[in-house]
Amino acid sequence: MLSVVMPVLPATDVVIGKLRAMTEHYCDFAPPLAAVRAVREQVDWPRVRRGVGDSDFAAAFLVLVERLGIADPVERLGIAEPAARPAPCDGPRWRAEFAARLRGEFL
Repeated sequence: MLSVVMPVLPATDVVIGKLRAMTEHYCDFAPPLAAVRAVREQVDWPRVRRGVGDSDFAAAFLVLVERLGIADPVERLGIAEPAARPAPCDGPRWRAEFAARLRGEFL
């Protein structure tokens, strides 16, 4: 019997790679959504949040998978919420606080 040794990436690394590839020129949630539905139990969601914390597109995707019940919400994972949320028009400060929230920190 012959066999082939094939290295395989962990599901968490695949999800991080797919989410970090999203840009304003390519932001289609359908392919990664289908992928995370299939492997949701194998994904380390806190690690995904840390790995894509600076990507607004990935942050939007993570909110979607939380709302669909695929990933545990941030509060169930024990990640601290900021005390007060800034208004969305606060620009860079809002982004920094949102990214910190995804990393489990708060400013």
